[in-house]
Amino acid sequence: MATLTGYSLYWDENGDGLGASDGISGGSETCPIYTDSDFPLGSGSVNYPTTLGTVSGVFYEYAGDTYFVPDDDTGFPPWEAGTVTSFTEAIKGSTGNDDLTGTTDRDVIHDSDQNLYNQTGDDRISAGSGDDTVVFGDGNDTIRGEDGNDQIGSWSFGSGNNLIEGGAGDDSIIGGSGDDQIIGGEGDDWMAGAGGRDTMDGGDGYDQFWVTDDHDYADITGGEGFVDWDIVGFGNWATNSGVNVTFSGDEAGSFAFQDTSTSGVFQEIEHIIGTDNGDNIDASGNSRGLTLEGRGGDDSIIGGSGDDYISGGRGADTLTGGLGSDTLVGGDGNDLFVVHDSDETTDVHGEGWWDIIQFQDEGTGEGAVVTYEGDTYGTYSIGGAAGNFSSIEQTETTRNDDIVDASASNWTAVTSMLDGDDTFLGSGGDDRVWAGDGQDYVDAGAGDDEIYGESDDDTLLGGDGHDSIYGGEGADSIVAGQGNDLVDAGAGHDTVDGGSGQDLIYGGDGDDVLGGGSGDDTLIADAGNDTLGGGAGSDVLKGGAGDDVFVIANNGGYDVVDDFRMDGTEHDQLDVTGLTNASGNPVTVGDVTVLDDGNGNAVLTFPGGEGIQLNGIAPATLSIPTLVSMGIPCFAGGTRIRTPSGDVPIENLNVGDLVQTLDNGMQPVLWVGRRHLTQADLAENPKLQPVRIRAGSLGNERDLIVSPQHGIVTTHSGESPALARAIHLARDGGPGFRVARGIKSVTYYHLMFESHEIIIAENAPSESFYPGPMALNALAPAERAEVAALFPELLANLGALEVYGPTARRFLIRKEITRDVAEKFSPARAFG
Repeated sequence: MATLTGYSLYWDENGDGLGASDGISGGSETCPIYTDSDFPLGSGSVNYPTTLGTVSGVFYEYAGDTYFVPDDDTGFPPWEAGTVTSFTEAIKGSTGNDDLTGTTDRDVIHDSDQNLYNQTGDDRISAGSGDDTVVFGDGNDTIRGEDGNDQIGSWSFGSGNNLIEGGAGDDSIIGGSGDDQIIGGEGDDWMAGAGGRDTMDGGDGYDQFWVTDDHDYADITGGEGFVDWDIVGFGNWATNSGVNVTFSGDEAGSFAFQDTSTSGVFQEIEHIIGTDNGDNIDASGNSRGLTLEGRGGDDSIIGGSGDDYISGGRGADTLTGGLGSDTLVGGDGNDLFVVHDSDETTDVHGEGWWDIIQFQDEGTGEGAVVTYEGDTYGTYSIGGAAGNFSSIEQTETTRNDDIVDASASNWTAVTSMLDGDDTFLGSGGDDRVWAGDGQDYVDAGAGDDEIYGESDDDTLLGGDGHDSIYGGEGADSIVAGQGNDLVDAGAGHDTVDGGSGQDLIYGGDGDDVLGGGSGDDTLIADAGNDTLGGGAGSDVLKGGAGDDVFVIANNGGYDVVDDFRMDGTEHDQLDVTGLTNASGNPVTVGDVTVLDDGNGNAVLTFPGGEGIQLNGIAPATLSIPTLVSMGIPCFAGGTRIRTPSGDVPIENLNVGDLVQTLDNGMQPVLWVGRRHLTQADLAENPKLQPVRIRAGSLGNERDLIVSPQHGIVTTHSGESPALARAIHLARDGGPGFRVARGIKSVTYYHLMFESHEIIIAENAPSESFYPGPMALNALAPAERAEVAALFPELLANLGALEVYGPTARRFLIRKEITRDVAEKFSPARAFG
C-alpha cells in the first residue's frame, strides 16, 4: 500500500467544483493519502508563484477536504496562495461491465465509485496516450495503458483474472489477487503480480519484477529487446522468509521462498535482488554476466561463469564469484568472500566491520599469494585467479604452500592457514596468525601479536611488541623478539629465544632449548631433557621432569632454579662453559663460591659476578665432587691426550711428539691443526657448535668437548668397536651427549698421523684427524694447504681412501645409534 503526502488546498469552490483557474489559499497542513483506498478526484497542476512554481500531480478528497499530491516530492508544503492551472476529472466506472477510455490528457481512471469498493464487473479500460492512473476493481478486467508513463492497479483491489498491457512508456503495474497476465510493453516498466498465479513479460526496456512472500506463483520473462537488462526483486509482506534462487541456465531459473509457498520461474533475467532476510542465490548454472544483490540478512550468493557483480548488502554474507571477471562487494556486516584457484579475475571489496577472504584449492595444488599494499587492501593470486581486495581484515588460505605478506600494512592482519609450508610476514599492527599444519615461517613484525604454530616444525618470530606465541606440536624454532612476551612452545623438541624484555616461556613436552635473552625472564621447561639459559637479567628457571641443563651466561646476572635435581633419578647439570675466571681461562670448581641465601638454598657465585640459586639444594651438600658431577670442570685448559709422559693438553702437542694409539703403539704427530671459531662464526654456522660428552659417558674422566663430526669409539649390538659421530650421539645417544650451546667460542685442534689412528682423549678412545672431504672443507685455507703439502694427491681429486688409507674403525650410521650405546661400551674392550 503506497502512502503519499498531500498538501491541503483551500479553494474557491464557486459552486462548480474543482477546476482550472480556481484560486487556493496558502497553508502548511499535510495529510497521508493512501492510494489503495483514497480515490483521486483527477489530475492536473497547481502554480505556486514564488515557492514551487507550476507543479503537476493528482488531487484527492479526504474527510471533506481537498489535497494535492505532487508527482515529485517537494520536501515541504507551500505556504503561499496559488492557482489551479489545469484539472482533468477522474474517469469512473460503475458496478457493471464498463468500457472506459482515456483521453490524450493525463487521466485518472478507476472502475469503482469512491463509495462502491470491490466492484465485480468485467471491465475494459483503455487509458490513452497520457501519463494515466488506472485503478481496477474485481472481475476479469482488460486494461491497456497505451502510451505514457502509466500507473495501473493497486495492492487492495482487483481479484479477477486480469489482462494488463502497459503499452509504451515507463509503466508501474500491480496485477491484483487473481491469475493475471501482465505485459509491460516498451519502456522501463515496474511490475508486481500480487496474489494468484501470474505471468509477467517485461518486453523491451529496463524492466523490474517484484515478488513478495504472500504471492502464489509467478512466471517471469524479462524480454530481450534492443535494451536488455531486467530485474527480479523479492520482498516480504507476510513473513521474515528469505528466498532461494537457482539459475538452471543462462538468465533462467527458479525461485522459492523458504517459509511460504511462493515460488516461480524466470527467464531472460540479468539482475536478482534478494529480500531483507537470509537468501540463497546460486547462479553457477549461468554463463552470462549478472548482477546479484543480497540486500539485508545473512545471504549466500554464488556467481556464474560470466562477468558478475555481486553485492551482499547488510548482514553476514558469503559471496563466491566463480569464473569470469567478477566484482564482489560485501556491504555492511561481517562477510566471507570465497575465491577458488579455478576462478579468473575477482575484485573483492569488504566495506563491513570484519570481512574475510577464503582461498580454496580445487585441484591445481597451488597456494595463495596475498600481498597487502596498505592497511586493508592489496592484491592476491592463486592458480588462474588473481585480483585486488580492499577493506579486508582476515585471510584464510589453502592446504598448499601459501604466502601472506602484510608488511606494508599498519592495521591488524589476521590469517588462518591450513596445511602446507606457509609464510606470513606481519604488519605493523597487532596480528593474529594460525599457521596450521606444515613447516611454516611466521615473522609477525611490530605490534602485540598472537601466533599459533599448530602442527609440524615451525619458525615463529614475534618481532617488536608484547607477543603471545604458541608453538603447538613439532620441533619449533621461536624467537620472541623485543617486548614482554608469552611463549608456549608446546610438544616437540623446541628452541626458544625470548629476546629482550621480561618474558614468560613454557617449553612443554620434549627436549627443549629455552633461552630467555635479556630481561628478567621465567623459563618453565616441563617434561624432557631440556636446556635452559636465562641469559642477561635475573631469571627464574624450572626444568621439570627429565635430565636438564641450566646454562649460566657470561655476565648473565642472578638466576634462580626452582627444581634442580641430583637425587639419582634425575641428573640435572650446570653448563658453565661460557664463563671464565680472572685469568681468562674457563672456570673450575676452585673459582666457585657456595653461599646460603638465608633460607637454606645454595647460591653459586662465579668470578664474573654471575650467580645461580638452587632452591631445595643445601649448600653443605655441594662438595667438590658434587660440583664436578653437576657439570663444573675440574681443570682448566683443553682436552688431555695420552702420551708417554702422561696426559698432555692438546694445545701443548707439536709435530714429532709421540702419542699413544690403540693399534700401533706410540706414533709421532705428523701435523697439528688449529681453528678458532668466534661467537659470530658459530652463529653463522650453527652446525659447527661443539658437542659435550659428559664425564663417564664413554669412560672419559672429564667432560670431552669435540667437533660435531668427530668420531668416538663405541660398540653397537655386541659387535666390534666402531666410530660414532659426536653429533649423532648428541641427537640419539642419551643424556650423556649434548650439543654445547652455551659455548660461545671454541678452538678446534686436529692431530694427524701417517695413518688414521685411535688415540686416548680424557681416557676415552677417539679418532685422529682423517682427511676426508667434509673434514678438509671444515679446515681454514691455510690448514688445508698444510695438509695438501703432506699429501698432494688429495688435491688431485683422489679420495682419502686411496691416498691416506682406510679409517681405523668403521663409522656407525645414525640409525645404529641408540640410547644403550653408553651401557654397551666397555673401556677394556675398546682398548683391547
